[in-house]
Amino acid sequence: MINLNIKYSLEDEILRIKNTAERIDHYKEHGYKVFLPENLSMNDPNIKDSLIDTEYIKKLLSNEYDEENYKNNEKYLLNELPKIDFVLNHFFNSLSLKPQETYKIIFTRYGVGGSYYPPDCVIINVRTRKEKQITISVIHEIIHLSIQNLIDKYEIDHWKKERVVDLIMNEIAPEINIMQNIPINTEEIDKTFTKYYPDIERIIKTI
Repeated sequence: MINLNIKYSLEDEILRIKNTAERIDHYKEHGYKVFLPENLSMNDPNIKDSLIDTEYIKKLLSNEYDEENYKNNEKYLLNELPKIDFVLNHFFNSLSLKPQETYKIIFTRYGVGGSYYPPDCVIINVRTRKEKQITISVIHEIIHLSIQNLIDKYEIDHWKKERVVDLIMNEIAPEINIMQNIPINTEEIDKTFTKYYPDIERIIKTI
């Protein structure tokens, strides 16, 4: 059984906002929509400096943080555990990979839609995800975590990495997968994936 440790707190949101501010340039470069506290904009040239102060962020969140919203999403995700477990076990068995003992799932309402931090941390933006999409996002980000060592080893860039994860999702759970529209030509990636799947290292090395 895949073990999920679901977390959410005001402190987690403060950290998320700080990390988002630090990565604003990366998000702009790749065209991501970013969610910040009300009346803040990622296009503000001073956004990084303005979000250094913890007390300032806490004040911004005083009227926005609603724990009930996170609890409702936690209840939903726990009910989805059998589906998540089934899909991820298929993934790990198909690619001969080993899961982490526990995955930490942090709910947020800020930043981008989903993020991951190796070896075992997933962040899901519940503001941007309907319930079904939360399930898909958890699976998607755990796949990212599981192949990140190969992504680093072969220095695969952002959008190629996203395409590989989408293609894996399409193999293991086509009934729930949603292919992203990404701004690169994916023809060669798709051919390589079809040719070598499930040899994930060969796929990543080749592309």
